[in-house]
Amino acid sequence: MKKLRKYKYTISDSTLGSLRIAIRPEVTSTRSARAGLRLPIDSVAEAFLLAKLLYGSAESPLVFTKRAEDSAMQSPFLRPEDVFRYLEHLWLFANRLRDSKGAIGKTYGEYFGSNGLGGYRHAVSQTALGCYASQYTTTHEGRVYRCDHHFTLGARCANTCLSIHFDTDPDSRRVIVTHCGRHLSNAKT
Repeated sequence: MKKLRKYKYTISDSTLGSLRIAIRPEVTSTRSARAGLRLPIDSVAEAFLLAKLLYGSAESPLVFTKRAEDSAMQSPFLRPEDVFRYLEHLWLFANRLRDSKGAIGKTYGEYFGSNGLGGYRHAVSQTALGCYASQYTTTHEGRVYRCDHHFTLGARCANTCLSIHFDTDPDSRRVIVTHCGRHLSNAKT
């Protein structure tokens, strides 16, 4: 049995093995990745921890920061399966970015749009950076990452709006998930 940190979620070794077998690294779309696999995901915490288990190994091109995990644990967002789908697509994107040596042949926005992911923005506003700079950076393994690239799912309040922020590390060609929770402060909030 694997107990997921201090959280109440426990997954047996056989279930974890089945999940890893069902979702293989060579898969190129989430539809084929989860064909026949229907997991009830009841919270953003569960979605995040499941994605971290499946896609966050030491060799993975997708890295989940402590800050991202902490923000996911506190999120009341009501569409956790969407969060899992976006994290799954970030893993696919990270694989493509690594395998293509950073040249994916289109902008990130075009890539995500062609894969059915809406709400992508490549940057946050200069006003938000000026007023809330500390919210838009995070440190992981001694390196500072910005939270420019992001998806916003939904709108209005914490139950109906969530943002997933990430950065790319050009040296390791990895995607770093820097935040996954309540929308960060901006000029409108």
